[in-house]
Amino acid sequence: MKKIIKHFLNDEREIMLKGLTIFLISFIFSVLTFSQNDNYIPLNIKPAYEKGTRSLDGKPGQNYWQNRSEYNIKVNLDPRTKLLQGSENIVYYNNSPDSLSQIVVRLYHNISKPNAKRDFYLNENAINDGIKLKKIFVRDSEIKIDDKSLINITGTNLTLRLIDKLGPKSKINLSFEWELEMPAVQSIRYGSYDSTSMFVAYWYPQISVYDDVDGWDRLDYAGTLEMYNDFNDYNIEFTVPAGFQIWATGVWQNADEILNQKYLERYNSAWKSDDVIKIIDQVDLFANDIYKTKSGTHTFKFKADYVPDFAFGISNTYLWDAVSFEVDKKSGKRVYCAAAYRQTSPDFVDVAYYAKESLKY
Repeated sequence: MKKIIKHFLNDEREIMLKGLTIFLISFIFSVLTFSQNDNYIPLNIKPAYEKGTRSLDGKPGQNYWQNRSEYNIKVNLDPRTKLLQGSENIVYYNNSPDSLSQIVVRLYHNISKPNAKRDFYLNENAINDGIKLKKIFVRDSEIKIDDKSLINITGTNLTLRLIDKLGPKSKINLSFEWELEMPAVQSIRYGSYDSTSMFVAYWYPQISVYDDVDGWDRLDYAGTLEMYNDFNDYNIEFTVPAGFQIWATGVWQNADEILNQKYLERYNSAWKSDDVIKIIDQVDLFANDIYKTKSGTHTFKFKADYVPDFAFGISNTYLWDAVSFEVDKKSGKRVYCAAAYRQTSPDFVDVAYYAKESLKY
């Protein structure tokens, strides 16, 4: 009897295993067939394929477009008081086929407000009032900050309703004046590194992205997600106390107006040298003969074309190394790499070199 039962159970087990094997083979075959012949397309991106702005091979479609902005910004900044005062004129180009009834502007530093939502730790000493808007102009007409029929600020986004829509293939002029209190401590990718040295990011009202998939990007900045931007052009002027140096995105336009001859020659040499040039070392800082202006303020001018954002650093105590290398033998074009760092840093002395080697690789 036991042999009969055992034989029966073995038969049942064999039948079940065969059935399971057939099921798995059928399932895998159906999945492979489906994936080859009927790829799933997310609903939010499907219209982009239909309009020809995107293509299934991942390349831009024949009707692809991107919007962009031109920023002209003037900044007054004293690292000792941590107060940044800015004014900007923006020309925003609507290259889309759509008429826009709104413009969305990012106010990233509003993440520093006391009740802002954050998914990143923020030092309590970095809590402040965020970006304080002073004036807004649309098409050269001033808009009152408290006009809720035209302006809506939620989180890190400002939505600006346009009285007259911005048509396809057209542009609009916007202007902002604002203040920003920089934290006296290191914060999320910006802040103070000593009493007079700062790295500054997310510091200006920035036009958000309007694209062919989601329209306006309205995701609040909460501390981690970032860096979805148009490619823009920047002309920036920084007015800072004499004795301070600015390092920034783009190319410095007026080094000859700021640096004394010895340091200007070093700076220009770095643009031609495959070896690291020490533009400012400890002896130079002690000598205090780097800048033409000895008191008051001086103004740095920077230009950056077709870049997604603009950040800068400032100090009156940092060392400065720079180097470059050739990227195009026909034109002789070179890429410039620099490092600014504390006098006590044990390893930043090699950063300019490694930056060059990384870019070459």
